[in-house]
Formats: sequence, C-alpha cells, structure tokens
Amino acid sequence: MAVLHVDRERIRFRPAHLDGPHERPPEARSEVPRARLLGRDVKATRGFLAANAQLEPIDEVALRARVRKGEVTLLDVRPPEEFASGHIPGAVSVPLPELAKQLAKLPKRREVVAYCRGPYCVLAIEAVKQLRARGFKAVRLEDGVLDWAAMGLPLERTGA
Repeated sequence: MAVLHVDRERIRFRPAHLDGPHERPPEARSEVPRARLLGRDVKATRGFLAANAQLEPIDEVALRARVRKGEVTLLDVRPPEEFASGHIPGAVSVPLPELAKQLAKLPKRREVVAYCRGPYCVLAIEAVKQLRARGFKAVRLEDGVLDWAAMGLPLERTGA
C-alpha cells in the first residue's frame, strides 16, 4: 500500500509502512512535478471555458433588475439537495439531468438564466447549450450561489 505525499516540489507515492514490499500503481512509479499536473488542469479548464465563451454570462446586477421586472426565468440546475440548502430568490429547481423532461414547463418566450455553483461549474454551461439547442433564449449567471451569498445578497431555503 502507498500513500500520497505532497511536498513543495513534487507529488509522489511513498510506502504506507517502512518495512516490507509495497505495490505502487504505474502512474506513481516516477515522480511527477506538481506544477506540470496543475498546469494541465488549469489549461483544460481554460480551454473548456474558452470553447464555451459564446455562452455569454449575465452578472448579478443585471439579473436582479430583470428578475424584479419578470423578464427572465431563473433556473437553478444544481442537485435538489443543494437547491434546498440555499438558492437565489425566485429560482426554480431544474437539476441538469431533468432539464430535457422539464422543457415543456418553461415559458419559451421568456429568457432563461441558468446558474449553478460558480464560474467553473459546468452545469449551467451545459444547461444553456441544451436550452439553446431547443430554441430557448438562454444565458448563464456569471457567479454561483455561493458568490451571491458572499456579496451579502439574500438566499432562500426550502425543505426540512
């Protein structure tokens, strides 16, 4: 058995015990510089977001004004448990896996704003893609529900 050891320079597997043989997975047989691993993750995330840049976000100031005027349908596409623990006032819970089944319930003439956990969460991006593919005008909220709360804006809670 091996344990993951992280120091300033490298990520490597070390034996969980000092005596006796141990097995290491193939990817752990050589030391891998941590910066290269992190760089790969950052590059992949930036690439995904750049590829979806045409799915322009809406900021919270614009959203609040449009929700007050009844101009948009606000969709929370996170799992139901997360919605229940706190969501933006006026939001409707439509978890991403259920979106296709719920489309008939959404007003097609009103713009849809989808949000999830934050700018690096792909749920809202995927929801906007699905909605647009089915003829809806849709954008994503630039910030997530935690960002909303961090700005001191109110959240609603549902459930027990």
